[in-house]
Amino acid sequence: MAELEASFSREELTVKLIEGDQGIFDVKLGDELLYSKHGTGRFPQLREVPDLIRPRL
Repeated sequence: MAELEASFSREELTVKLIEGDQGIFDVKLGDELLYSKHGTGRFPQLREVPDLIRPRL
């Protein structure tokens, strides 16, 4: 969350953490799934999530 808050202004993006279970880590923008730990088998690298979000804003 801190990386997203540092990468975008509050006018650009509102970050919300939704607790899940079973180790799920998904990043969505609206209804679009941008990143899935389950799908990749790993946590995202540094800057990976902001780089996925930026072109969609």
